[in-house]
Amino acid sequence: MSYRKGHIKRKIKPKKSLLKAPVFWYSILLLVLIAAVLYFLLFFDKFQIKNIIISGTQKIETNDIKNIVLKETNKKLIKFLNFNVTSESIFLASLKNIQKQVLEDFPEAESLKIKKNFPDSIAVEIKERQPVAVYCSQNNEGCFYIDESGIIFERLQDLPSNMTFITQLTSSAQNYEGQEAVGKNIMGAVLKVKKNLADKFQVDVNEAVISSSERLDIKTGESWQIFLNLSENSDVDLQITKLNLLLAGKINLDERKNLQYIDLRFERAYYK
Repeated sequence: MSYRKGHIKRKIKPKKSLLKAPVFWYSILLLVLIAAVLYFLLFFDKFQIKNIIISGTQKIETNDIKNIVLKETNKKLIKFLNFNVTSESIFLASLKNIQKQVLEDFPEAESLKIKKNFPDSIAVEIKERQPVAVYCSQNNEGCFYIDESGIIFERLQDLPSNMTFITQLTSSAQNYEGQEAVGKNIMGAVLKVKKNLADKFQVDVNEAVISSSERLDIKTGESWQIFLNLSENSDVDLQITKLNLLLAGKINLDERKNLQYIDLRFERAYYK
């Protein structure tokens, strides 16, 4: 039996053109749609920031805040040699970055609220720190306004005559505007004593000296002093109650003229 060797020809299917493939055109359509949406969001005139509304400023210059917002909202998308593509789209504005920059540049700002008012506005509401006393550094760094949280925020050239002065004998650290110079618990004690004396006995507090981490010395406008215990186990409210009992009972207005101090650091209050 003989066999003939033959060649079997395979049928080759013609390749389909890419241009005729539906997937190709769907992809092109998708890219066009994405490009159109991006252009609409980034460059459409209606979404370019035109209004920056600043409120709440007293000492901080409004234009300084506006300049920060403008800098943070003017985004360079493409930079090649002298060719720049920028956008001020409201969608690119980072409120977090604006808030961080304002708080870093202006220690006077305690907090701020920022919101986008679509389609083309940004509103910034600033709450400035309010001075409750003057803090004077022991390192010849000058004096600063200090707020109720113990944050120093404005270096003073001329010292006010109607505010309480706070000094701290226990700290040698360098002071920077915007930092906490006095602990909140100590500031709270100073302000409580100050308010109590003013409201109940019409006595001013001229100076508060933080002698140590556990002792606070208050110098009144009548030239007598108050010594308070600031240790962890101490109760400032209880010490103020003892102070009130003394001033309302044993130490009358005439006796206060010769009073030197009231010591509240112990279980029993002492005075001289």
